[in-house]
Amino acid sequence: MNTDLMFSENLKPQDGEHDTPQDFYNMLDKEFHFDLDPCCTTKSQKAPNGFCLDKGQDGLAESWDGYKCAFMNPPYGRSITDKWVRKAFLESSRHIQVVGLIPGRIDTKWFHRYIWDDEINMPQKGIEFRPQQGRLIFGSDEYWEWLWEQHTIHNKPNSLYHQYGKKNAAGFPSMVIVWHPRHP
Repeated sequence: MNTDLMFSENLKPQDGEHDTPQDFYNMLDKEFHFDLDPCCTTKSQKAPNGFCLDKGQDGLAESWDGYKCAFMNPPYGRSITDKWVRKAFLESSRHIQVVGLIPGRIDTKWFHRYIWDDEINMPQKGIEFRPQQGRLIFGSDEYWEWLWEQHTIHNKPNSLYHQYGKKNAAGFPSMVIVWHPRHP
């Protein structure tokens, strides 16, 4: 698996490289009825309302008050994921339900600070932990169509060049975390 293709730093988020798979989103939306996507782009927005990074809107800085349920698939990265998980934890104390699709990194500080209760060895009160079997395939149709036409990526041969229809799964497991609304 060529993880450079899935997480290249030279592509911008608005290129659709990390878009949530639509069928996966639909499955969750059927259960939760999302009304906010706080960390999206104009092209990747799934919920009816969103804070679009490409419009200069920062879901980390914005209040999520007035919304009932947020779908959060944040940009991935060590320091970035920590900030979004913290934001979801804090916003859930302000009466909003947050459903996060995040890397399945149970060995991180943010997991043990904002999701897991080490004393009782289970999720903190009001939080659901849903590990996902298998690995998701992220990316918009436009991203994959572009990728299949690239002979090289970062001056390296593209293993998916002219491999139309073939997609690589993420290089890590994913998990869904549900932060139910809590009173502070």
